Amino acid sequence: MLRSLCGMFAIALVAGVMWSCGGDRVTQSQVGDEEAGRPLSKVAVAGHSLVVVATVHEAETPVSGVMVEFSRSVAGQSASYDWSGMTDDEGRARVEITAGSGYYQARVMRDGGEIGSWSSIPLNAGVEVMVDLPIGGRAQVMGSSGVMPPSANRRDVTRAYVDAGIARYDRDGLEATLAYYNSEESAEGERTMMILQAGDQTVLASLVYPQFVGDNAFTAPGTTLGLFLGQATAEGHWAESLGFNPITQQQEPRLSLLVLYDGLIFVSGHFIVREDLADFTRDYVQKAINMYDREGRDATVAYYDSRESVDGQFYLFLIDENDIYLAHPIFPHLKGTDIKDVVGSDGQELGKEIAEATEEGHWVNYLWPNPVTGIEEPKSAWVIRHDGLIFASGYYTPDPNAEPPAWKGADPREYTVTYVEKAIARYERDGLEALKHYYNSVASFEGQWYMFIMDANDLYIVHGLLPHLIGTDIKDVVGSDGYELGKEIAKATEEGHWVNYLWPHPLTLQEVPKVTYVVRHDGLIFASGYYPEEEDPAAYTQAYVAEAIAYYNENGLDATVAYYNSSESIDGQWYLIMGDANNTVLTFAINPGRIGTAVQFTATEEGKWTQRPFFNPRTAEDDVAHIWAVLHDGLIFASAYFTSK
Repeated sequence: MLRSLCGMFAIALVAGVMWSCGGDRVTQSQVGDEEAGRPLSKVAVAGHSLVVVATVHEAETPVSGVMVEFSRSVAGQSASYDWSGMTDDEGRARVEITAGSGYYQARVMRDGGEIGSWSSIPLNAGVEVMVDLPIGGRAQVMGSSGVMPPSANRRDVTRAYVDAGIARYDRDGLEATLAYYNSEESAEGERTMMILQAGDQTVLASLVYPQFVGDNAFTAPGTTLGLFLGQATAEGHWAESLGFNPITQQQEPRLSLLVLYDGLIFVSGHFIVREDLADFTRDYVQKAINMYDREGRDATVAYYDSRESVDGQFYLFLIDENDIYLAHPIFPHLKGTDIKDVVGSDGQELGKEIAEATEEGHWVNYLWPNPVTGIEEPKSAWVIRHDGLIFASGYYTPDPNAEPPAWKGADPREYTVTYVEKAIARYERDGLEALKHYYNSVASFEGQWYMFIMDANDLYIVHGLLPHLIGTDIKDVVGSDGYELGKEIAKATEEGHWVNYLWPHPLTLQEVPKVTYVVRHDGLIFASGYYPEEEDPAAYTQAYVAEAIAYYNENGLDATVAYYNSSESIDGQWYLIMGDANNTVLTFAINPGRIGTAVQFTATEEGKWTQRPFFNPRTAEDDVAHIWAVLHDGLIFASAYFTSK
């Protein structure tokens, strides 16, 4: 008998740091429709022409008499080389581009044939830009301040920019430094500076987001910057985020450096183009291999199986000599299963391609859920076999024009029926074996929804979350409260019916009410369900915090910290955030990596509500958190309920 399944599994979809400062405070009445929601800054203005002086050379020898052509680089669209110029004796061509700021690609033509091409070239309107085009090498953008190094060195440039800001502060003082970094003079290409007060994290300087200056970064609508400000250190902390690119006028992946200095946080960064992501991915995998060689297998598995190892969208999945998962910090239930059995949502046998890894390494492209967004997106994974093991990680290239998934914002009861009906339709179209392959894969998960399917004898044939249940009888499943839920599910008919019971939430490990729709079709039982919200979440949040305070009063600080850092303390979407007298986080069961960082809200003895974007364990996304925080005995006790943006 399966008496209780509590604590047996979890999908730890870790929210990566997201800096999506879309400027929600800007309204349609303030700006035109086209500019609504964009940061208020002249830096962000597009639509001007630009002049490119391109220098073509090969082995340091100028290439003259060739045609240099430029095209806008737009995802999903073929290149249209609308702007061109002929190189002179020094290999230089002057090209005027009228399409404004953005990313461009270039090629060089000789006698109708292409002899060189380059992609992901950021060009800013309103200025004359020098671009170095080495045949067989990477394009380098040059400006009045000199050469921008290749993307592999862009971290060094960002650090130098932040260091220069700190040096200016030491030399000129705070007031002059803030005036400078709130002015357009401070911008260097894609880099601008944000300066914040470390204590209350008030924005002091921001050229791209001037409307946030004077506000607490955590309460500014439309931004989740506060998610990673607490990680700033004197040495500097790198964080992957989303930021507004003044060149392309879009939110794009950004690598930001946060330095804590003299009570201030200095933040700047650069945008990540595809070449950067590929290099970063290979470096991330190589670091794991180096750790394995240095510290051994057990230590490597332990580290890369933890959320501590996750860096935004980057995480390692580790596979043994027999192609069995050893570590997966995002989908831990995959451990012990065969990578070759993993099939994508489009039917791609991606697991078999990954299992073909060699010591030279290769890339595998497929669809997979992004741990930052929780949405399935195109992924490019670098897989390499070392000492018999497969080390793999990847990066995502989402379509900026992609529609949100159907389940996001849908009525949960209606979508549950839709999800089950889609599974039945897939069975009718593709057959039983294809059905089992797909729904036993993570690729079939949609938010909180996953399928479990039983055969004509009521034996599990599908359970993507708990594969060890396959082959067992659903009628033997009994809830922790003694309810024989399996027998109720086995009563499924062709008309379908609903079953209510307690079941561990796939993102939090804790038992909460679940509502499941079950229907019998062609002898099989198809089932899926959702987890309903509390009717009065605000009252429940306050009660949860009051219960934590009572626990503290009865058991003391050490016991309280230990309990509320355990999965046992998580109650559906509720978990405790506890802070000490120095506003340092003591408990954060849903994401232990936040322990030791700064508390991101204030509390009073009477209790205080704060609204801000925060990680929702039910949706694995940054939703609007309604935080109730109480100051008790010098400590902060807080929890939250969530609503979608």
